Amino acid sequence: MEEATKKEKNTGMAIVAYILFFIPLLTDAKNDPFVKYHVKQGLSLFLVAVVIRIIAYIPIFGWALE
Repeated sequence: MEEATKKEKNTGMAIVAYILFFIPLLTDAKNDPFVKYHVKQGLSLFLVAVVIRIIAYIPIFGWALE
């Protein structure tokens, strides 16, 4: 029973990792490899979005991204 509860909690933390990648790092779930993987994925997606947003402000490249 406790194993299922832990798995459900970690699944919830994995979902949160894609929305706010740093929140699972503040909990005790940060040591779980499953959660770590999804935190890294969430961070990668965030960084890609930031880079695309920065490139969009450059006039030559911005039109291609719109």
